[in-house]
Amino acid sequence: MINLYYLRYFVDTATTKSLVRSAQKNRVSQAAVSQAIRKLEDFFGNPLCTHRRNKFQLTEFGATVFIKAQALFGHYDHFISELGDTKMLLSGNLRLGVFHSFSSSILPSMLSKFRKSYPKIQFTLTIDRPDNLLSRLQDGELDVAIVLDNMDLLAFKKVLLMRTSLGLYRQKSARLSPLAGPYNISSYHYENATIRRQYQKHYSENMPVEIEVGSWEVLIQLTMQGESIGIFPDFLVNYTLLKNHISSVRNTFLNMKYRIYLVRSLDADQAPKSHAFMHFDFFT
Repeated sequence: MINLYYLRYFVDTATTKSLVRSAQKNRVSQAAVSQAIRKLEDFFGNPLCTHRRNKFQLTEFGATVFIKAQALFGHYDHFISELGDTKMLLSGNLRLGVFHSFSSSILPSMLSKFRKSYPKIQFTLTIDRPDNLLSRLQDGELDVAIVLDNMDLLAFKKVLLMRTSLGLYRQKSARLSPLAGPYNISSYHYENATIRRQYQKHYSENMPVEIEVGSWEVLIQLTMQGESIGIFPDFLVNYTLLKNHISSVRNTFLNMKYRIYLVRSLDADQAPKSHAFMHFDFFT
């Protein structure tokens, strides 16, 4: 059976003549679009396009599939419009898993905005570590989860929710320099090692670390005491009232980014309410 997501990626790529623009439109990676087209080619047993760097051109067979697929999606859009306001029709319970820091910062405003469009969808929230959330997805205990990209997500359908970067922060009245610190940083191995390495490379000395702790929330509380510089993601500041109490410190050494994804199991059938949540525009 044809995967309609793959077909949609193909149609958008053929329309824009760009894998990049198709990926951006569908909020997936360029690699995911390329893989989808190759899987369609395997399904049909014919090439759909010429696979050349920075050039997308349909084959004769690909052009035929493109025209038929456009017609298919046209019928689908008409079908949806005939149903009327589907947002009011969707209902049920969505089992959503979220990692701790996200649940206390951005999630409340996201749920509020979503509920205004889909008032009949209810939520059961699970707040846990990302690795546990992924296990729960695979076991069928969750429908959708919000996780960072610091884990293996190959077994999951993912949609990019937002990008975030680690920043340097101090209490507003504190006078602290990025060279002298002292710093409070995550004890998470990869993040800890990256921060220390980049500091040492820039300043040619070991980083003056005061406290290591495995919680961004605790790092924020320590930063609020005004005696150290905390390093944690910018979304914890930009989307909360923390920006009234702490200030960013000029960052001359640290370049560490994360992506936050909405994910679901590839093995599970996607219910309409899950699709609506994963493809909702939360930030405009």
